[in-house]
Amino acid sequence: RKGDLVFTFFRICSKIKSEKRFTRKGGFFMRIFMVSDIEGLTGVYHWAQTKPGNPAYDEARELLMGDLLAAGEGAHDGGADEIVVYDMHESGRNIFTDRLPAYVRHIAGKPPVLTEKFRMGKSYDGLFLLGNHAMPFTRDSVLCHAYWLSDGMFTVNGIDVGEIGMEALIAGQYGVPLLLVTGDLAAKKEALALSPDTRCAVVKESSGYRNTAVCYPACEAQEEIYRQARDAVKHAAEIAPVTLQAPYTLRFTFRGQVRPEIKALPGIAAIDDKTYELKGGDLHKMWELVNDACCNWLDV
Repeated sequence: RKGDLVFTFFRICSKIKSEKRFTRKGGFFMRIFMVSDIEGLTGVYHWAQTKPGNPAYDEARELLMGDLLAAGEGAHDGGADEIVVYDMHESGRNIFTDRLPAYVRHIAGKPPVLTEKFRMGKSYDGLFLLGNHAMPFTRDSVLCHAYWLSDGMFTVNGIDVGEIGMEALIAGQYGVPLLLVTGDLAAKKEALALSPDTRCAVVKESSGYRNTAVCYPACEAQEEIYRQARDAVKHAAEIAPVTLQAPYTLRFTFRGQVRPEIKALPGIAAIDDKTYELKGGDLHKMWELVNDACCNWLDV
C-alpha cells in the first residue's frame, strides 16, 4: 500500500542518516572539537572578568555565549554536523547550556580526562580554540598566560608553547588540524606561526598596558568569528595538522608552591623545585597525566 511504502522509505532514510554519524573524512558526518576559554573573548580585558564571584565575570559569561554561538553557527553553516565544546576556563561552569543549539554537545565541569566518546582523537575533523590568548611573556598581548601558569613556560621538544601550541599539538597527534583561533592580535600571530593556514578571528588588541585592551565592537567581532569559522570548516581539508616528531619531552615550570606528591607521578623528573620534565611517545596521555595532577594538587 502507498502508506506502507512511504513508511518504509522514511525508515530507510532514517537508517542512512544514523549511519552517517559513523562516517568521517570523505564521508558525510563532520565533527569539530572546540575548546572555550575566557581571556581571549570579545570585550574581556581585565583579570576581574575571568574570576567567578566578581560582578564582571557574569558579563564575561554573556560575552562567551556570543562568541561561542557565532563560532558554532559559522561552523554549522560551513558543513559541521556536531560541535563538542570543552568548557576549559576555571572550573568549567561558564557556558549556559540552555542557549546551545541542538548540534552542540557541552562538556561541563572541566574533567581532566575525557571518555573515549568525547576525547580528542580521530573521530574529529578539526579543532577550534575559542577565546584563547598568547603564551606567558608575550609582548603586546591581552591577559597572556598558559593554563595555570602566568610566570612560567611550557616547552615541547625544546619549543616554547602556550595553550594554543599544546592543544594544536595534541590534536595534530591524531591528524586533526587547528582550524580556528579567536582571540587578540597576539594570539593570531602565535597561531599562524604554528599553522599558517589556520583561520583567525581577532576580537581585540593590546593597548600596551596591563588589564587594558582596544576591544572591537561585539557585533563586528562576532560577525568575524562567524565568517572565519564557516570558512575554516569549508576549507578544513586544506589545513595541515600541527605535528612534532615523537618521542616527546614536555618540560614545564609551575606557578606557586607545588606539593611534594607530584614528584611521585610515574615518569616525572624534577629538574629543580619548580621545573619538571616528562618524556614519552604519546603527548596526549602525557598531558592528561600532568593536567590531572595539577588540577588536583597545585597550590594556586
